[in-house]
Amino acid sequence: MVFAILVFFTFTPAWAVRTVDLSATRAGPEIIAYNEVAIPSVSQLEEWKEKLSAAGPLEQPIGPTSAFIIDISMRMALLAYGRTSVAGSTGRVDLLTPKEGGPISVIQLAVRGVEAREYRDHVAKLKAAGKRGVPYGERLGEEDTSPYVLVYMVKLSDGGIGLILSFKGSTNGLDWKRNFNFLPTRLSSDSGVKVHKGFGWHVDSIFQKMSQVGRKVATLYNAWGSWGIPSHIQSLEDFVTSGVWKWCICVGHSLGGAMAAMASQRIASSSSVGPNTVYAVSIGAPVPGNKAFVADMKSKVLPQGGLRIENPYDLVPWTGYGGVKFISRHVNGIVWILPKDQWMKRSQKLSAHLTFNVVEHATDNATKHRRYVFSGHETKRDPDETALANYKDVSVSSVEDSERVY
Repeated sequence: MVFAILVFFTFTPAWAVRTVDLSATRAGPEIIAYNEVAIPSVSQLEEWKEKLSAAGPLEQPIGPTSAFIIDISMRMALLAYGRTSVAGSTGRVDLLTPKEGGPISVIQLAVRGVEAREYRDHVAKLKAAGKRGVPYGERLGEEDTSPYVLVYMVKLSDGGIGLILSFKGSTNGLDWKRNFNFLPTRLSSDSGVKVHKGFGWHVDSIFQKMSQVGRKVATLYNAWGSWGIPSHIQSLEDFVTSGVWKWCICVGHSLGGAMAAMASQRIASSSSVGPNTVYAVSIGAPVPGNKAFVADMKSKVLPQGGLRIENPYDLVPWTGYGGVKFISRHVNGIVWILPKDQWMKRSQKLSAHLTFNVVEHATDNATKHRRYVFSGHETKRDPDETALANYKDVSVSSVEDSERVY
């Protein structure tokens, strides 16, 4: 691995290392971290979708439009890391209203993969048998044992529904086990589209779990009824693949970014989903699939096959399907390589996968520096309180409590 990183540094192309002038941000950065990030407002999410629809090459220097796309994309990806503890051992539903009050504007569903319930049941059996050494037994509800997605159903200003799926990256042993299972697998027997097998298993786990969550969760039953969601849609998977929403954005960082791309392709391939309604944003993500996958994404997913946001020197986007790439790679969509920043010292280049510095240049020559941190940030603020800065959480329901009715 060390050799691979050294080779990668040697062959990093010149276009990937544009620099940012340190003097542009004397005041220091605004820190947005996985444990210190607010869920964007409905109007911000609507603007995000509109700007993604028109996304092209990254502005140089980064202007307000590109900076806004990056900002909301980063925030939504960070939430998947910071909100894992709210899911319990298998999942949770939260109904959010605007801070000033009013009807439900966002439904947040925290969903763990099917492995989470298997782990919970295994630990319960060990504890019932009086066996010692149960891993994390006292904090089982917070244990990270599976893939994870945050699903946001958003009531739009025109009365429609927007859908956002935010996938968590690698944080547990199962994630890493599947990261290294990079053998190719076909998405269907009659297709040349192949993807990374381990990533595919993670996506399948999430969709399988979503098929088990739906109207039998009382909170979701009532919320869906008030929003006029058709009665034939019984599960979350039904909703995600139904196309009754106006648009869908899949987003994630690292492994979560690869999952976001694969999930967007899966959703866009559903016969019920209309064209030009599914988007993908991948941040520091490995390569999900082969050339046929790239072509399929370009024909089905916006913008132009999805948006990839990367740091220079980050090795992860050069791994994934087929192993490590040293010189060239085939990736889906538009690739935004952020400018090399002056904070990325040589000794810190390995952190390029977890920290992203973005300097926005406004039309009046003012600048704004934001730093997005995916790991290792200490905060004195309550993460839940920060996440709900724009909302009130008016109802909480555990998916675990309703599982027994399936």
